Amino acid sequence: MELSRDDGTTFYLEFLNTQHWCQNQYQVTNQVTQQGKYKNRYNVTLLINGLP
Repeated sequence: MELSRDDGTTFYLEFLNTQHWCQNQYQVTNQVTQQGKYKNRYNVTLLINGLP
C-alpha cells in the first residue's frame, strides 16, 4: 500500500513480507467473536502480523 505524507513524499507500507516469510509474525486463535450486523464466532483464525 502506497501512502502519502503531509510533506508530499510517499512510502510503501508492506503488510505481508512474501520474500522473507519467516520475518512475519504468525498467531493462531480459537473462538474469536466478531460483533456487527451479525454475531459471528470463528473456531480457528490465523493472524499474520495481527491481520486475519
